[in-house]
Amino acid sequence: MTSQSNSSAALSGYYVVLYQSGAQIATGYTPAQFNVVEGLTYSVEVQGAGGWYFQYWLATGSVNEQSSVTISGSQTTVSAVLCDGPPGTCPEPTPVDGITVHAHRVSASYWAPWFAAACSPGTGPRATMYFVLTNSTGGVLQSAFTNEQGHIFTGLTPGATYYVDAQNCDLCHGSTHDVVFQHWTGGNATDPLEASVGENFNAYYSRTNECSGV
Repeated sequence: MTSQSNSSAALSGYYVVLYQSGAQIATGYTPAQFNVVEGLTYSVEVQGAGGWYFQYWLATGSVNEQSSVTISGSQTTVSAVLCDGPPGTCPEPTPVDGITVHAHRVSASYWAPWFAAACSPGTGPRATMYFVLTNSTGGVLQSAFTNEQGHIFTGLTPGATYYVDAQNCDLCHGSTHDVVFQHWTGGNATDPLEASVGENFNAYYSRTNECSGV
């Protein structure tokens, strides 16, 4: 398990957790080496520190914090890319086999500027918005919650047409306000939005009822 910066510089000393069947079985610091069983599937997670934040997995472009790894052969190397700033600071990765979605707050005085706990936590640690991925006929394939750190929908077919749907949050987080989708990057307010494997999408949200508190 290794870690590097967006400029490909090697980074060391970042905390790594290895899981098998959902249970934590080992920890270490990058570069870390674990003895595992060939043919079994594991998940690995690396945690940022000191102003560096996990951004994506080098091999896949996946922004999901845990990477699933099946051990094949005598050695399998997994590399995490870290960003020297909060989510959204560094250039976005290119997802290899999926579609990535991110949620952002529009700049406004009535709430903290970020969903993610990496910056001001806003409505709570790692507050998120809900996204749905559908196929060309409207059938729901996958769904997920995410914030600026992003989520990648994986296992998709290159060349196929998909749609990403940014959901609103009514009476969000137990408050009297709603959190409402406004537009994608560039001001496009079409929702759901047509998507293809290998694309990144950023959705921007505002809040109704400029009430005190979040």
